[in-house]
Amino acid sequence: MQQIADWLKKLGMSEYVRVFAENRIDFSVLRDLTDQDLKDLGVVLGDRRKLLRAIANIDKSPMVAPEPVLSSARPTTAATAAAEAIGERRHLTVMFCDLVGSTSISAQLDAEEWRDLVGSYLDAASEAVTEMDGHVAKKLGDGLMALFGYPVAQENDVERAARAALSIQRALAEMNRKNAAAGRPALNARIGIEIGLVVTDATGEIYGDAPNVAKRVQALAEPGAIVVTARVQRQIAGLFVAEERGSHELKGVPEPVTLFRLVRASGGGRRAGQRHLTSLVGRDEEIAMLMRRWERARQGDGQLVLIVGEPGIGKSRLIEEFHERLRDTPHTWVEWSCSQLLQNTPLHPIAEWGRRRFGGADLPAERQLSDLENTLALIKLDPAENVPLLAPLLDIPVPPECRPRRTRRTDAVVRSANCPAGVSAVLGRAFSSRRDFAGAARPPASAAHGGRACRPSRMGEGGDRRRNRARRRRTALRRGNHAAPSGTRRAGRHSCNPADAAAIIDRAVGPARTCA
Repeated sequence: MQQIADWLKKLGMSEYVRVFAENRIDFSVLRDLTDQDLKDLGVVLGDRRKLLRAIANIDKSPMVAPEPVLSSARPTTAATAAAEAIGERRHLTVMFCDLVGSTSISAQLDAEEWRDLVGSYLDAASEAVTEMDGHVAKKLGDGLMALFGYPVAQENDVERAARAALSIQRALAEMNRKNAAAGRPALNARIGIEIGLVVTDATGEIYGDAPNVAKRVQALAEPGAIVVTARVQRQIAGLFVAEERGSHELKGVPEPVTLFRLVRASGGGRRAGQRHLTSLVGRDEEIAMLMRRWERARQGDGQLVLIVGEPGIGKSRLIEEFHERLRDTPHTWVEWSCSQLLQNTPLHPIAEWGRRRFGGADLPAERQLSDLENTLALIKLDPAENVPLLAPLLDIPVPPECRPRRTRRTDAVVRSANCPAGVSAVLGRAFSSRRDFAGAARPPASAAHGGRACRPSRMGEGGDRRRNRARRRRTALRRGNHAAPSGTRRAGRHSCNPADAAAIIDRAVGPARTCA
């Protein structure tokens, strides 16, 4: 407190030294004092104004230095520095990503071209990491090390790391497609992921086995592959499709490590095949209602059931029991799951299912495109009209001559996802909040306004009137009890056959229009 006393004496206010000392006012809190605080301390008005001006200029005065804080509740400065040097123990997920054959590729390019190419790749990889709340700890030439669980830990850091790795590979594939047109060489990255206890210091350095193991695992991966250890696989089992790659001896690791290659996201929850279920008790009425809806769907009368409840009440368990009841009945089960990690990805459950359905990046683009055309033809949809709309959503490259002339992608998605009789579709089995559902159902910006997006001159009052008329028609339909079943307690008394439903939609929002 001696520095405060000297400061007050220089201001000619030594009478307040005792008051400041009794109230433990030092330089660490001096800047937080207000006029009311000084008044409560008994400082008269004129002195209060002088003190406030002196406090405002305290940083500009070379005569005054902040006083170190010394209290029994806080260690000394030396002890604090020692604690920071020791670091913090954390459970982190570490991901190493590195380019394959970078030396030979750089020899083919000019130094600036190589810098731009690597810079684009590192920017895309960093963006994929940060989108999953990861932290890019280091950029090592043409590679990077990312941490998940630092500086803020999440309950699903391992899943975030795996999804970020898949996003990096997708971004790299998109870069290669663009660079191929410019005659640039293709880039291939390999990624390794490991989890474990580490120590982080104040400078961000990481100490422990996890970074070393992740780097060794990355070195064993094939070009374009994502390899994880058995500890990582146990954390994400059921969320991703993985292939076992056997046990490997890693340098510096005393015991063999079992490795797995991540292929893609499974689209299902952790529950699928990952736990032993006990008998379901007390849900006979709900199961009976689901079975009744199933029988009506088998007869060609499409059904929609929305199951709503608090987290943990058993919504997913009810769906699993319903699925088990259908085991002996021929059917196709389609499951679309939402994730809090993908709230900003439009239509991600549908897009993820479509990528799995048409082979993803494992198949050549020509084969994926051909499969999509055949599928659309089987369900009586014109491939020439719908392929350009759906292919970009499913990450299938579209030739320039087949670019979409219409922006009614949402309409195409809904029509292509219509399930024939005997097909059970489960959407949003893992909705944790309404935001998850909104992210799943939100269409891309190009499809937000349907066919009207390509006619900006008609988006004025006429568009508003059409929307208002459509809203009034929908309200009238609901009052007439013609709406589709909307819950588990009550279903609509009437249902429309497909022809009537199509006529209602066309009358409400108008038929699909092609841009001029």
